[in-house]
Amino acid sequence: MKESVKFVPEAMPAFEAQVWILQLLAEALEQPMNLPRLVYDCADLELGTFDVLRILGGFAAQRLPTIGSDPKKPSSEQSQAALALVWNDFFNDDRISRFSPAVLAEFKDKERRSLERLAKTPFNFAYLNKANRAAHAFVRALLGTQQLDDLLVAEPAPVSVVEDLLSTMFCAGSDHSSGEIQWAQQMIPHALSAMVLADRILAHEYLSHLVPRNSSLGRIVCEQWLVALLQEAFLQKSGEPTWRNHLWPVFRHDFEEHVHAVEKARNPALARMRSFGYAGVETTASSLYLNAPEEFWRFTAEILRVDQEEDEQQASQIKEVILHLTYLGPEESQKLLSSKYKNIHGLWTSI
Repeated sequence: MKESVKFVPEAMPAFEAQVWILQLLAEALEQPMNLPRLVYDCADLELGTFDVLRILGGFAAQRLPTIGSDPKKPSSEQSQAALALVWNDFFNDDRISRFSPAVLAEFKDKERRSLERLAKTPFNFAYLNKANRAAHAFVRALLGTQQLDDLLVAEPAPVSVVEDLLSTMFCAGSDHSSGEIQWAQQMIPHALSAMVLADRILAHEYLSHLVPRNSSLGRIVCEQWLVALLQEAFLQKSGEPTWRNHLWPVFRHDFEEHVHAVEKARNPALARMRSFGYAGVETTASSLYLNAPEEFWRFTAEILRVDQEEDEQQASQIKEVILHLTYLGPEESQKLLSSKYKNIHGLWTSI
């Protein structure tokens, strides 16, 4: 099957090893994070289930940058040592070490398997390629339920993996004109969560940034309204592990805190809304999606089809309508969309 993920520019051995190890760790977490016993152990220790992933991700962020620091040792040897240290740090953490033998045994098995794969399997992008195909298929199927699948290209978009040494980029971004996605790999604790949720992050890039015809819709639409749609759609996806649904908001919190810290460093007076968005938008969108799907999709479909060639006034009207719906709350929003909706401009003039 054709690969859609590649390094741009070609990766140095150390960076390639970091990305390879994060893929291996993400794969390793699939089974143990799904263990009921893990939930009980965490409850006994007053530890959040996803703090386990945060702990492992924190140690990965500390150890993986050491790969390539010793010019006298080959990158493969340094990679093996770094991954072994990540796992060693994890098991020696005073919280993790108190897990039940059954849970520890499961994580130990994943440690062994990941070290074996690192030693015996050449680097590949199989994990991210699979995530990209899954993301594309999911969004295309979701749009297909509303006859909107023509808005998304038939094949997965090219994904360029770049090294973000300063950790100042978003974890992913899209170029609407070229139809390409950029994956920014950073050595920060929530980078492991990002890799675990790669399919969701890429699905967000498709739905929020490549599907809409107008690129001027802004954060309220792309990072809140459409994200709420994506979250609810994943919640209804058959066979989706529950723990991944719960991890998504945890990851978003960690990501938004990081973004806010970066933006605040650039401008200490920066309003938090620029980093965290307008409170209530996602709640309103989720409620409408669940309780008034016809009204929700009629409005959202028009948003997605607003043409780039139209003036920016249309995008501004969309944002104003969404904020008005948020102000009204889900119940009154449903009434408004049911009784007065003709098109976005008509709705805007009525409020």
